[in-house]
Amino acid sequence: MAYRKIGPGEKVQAVIRVFGGESLLVVARDLGVSRNSVSLWIRRAKEAMRREFTVRRKGGAGGRNRKA
Repeated sequence: MAYRKIGPGEKVQAVIRVFGGESLLVVARDLGVSRNSVSLWIRRAKEAMRREFTVRRKGGAGGRNRKA
């Protein structure tokens, strides 16, 4: 498959489509990229979400969800 430059916005939309239940193969074909490329974007997105959701900040919730 020939090289095709895909911008960040298109990658995000591709990942959202796959997370939404669309076939990885269909998304890859629509964009003219390999399945491996789309798989890599999905892996990176999952890693980024995992990091974001596991970051612990000093002070916890920053005062939110505290009972008065």
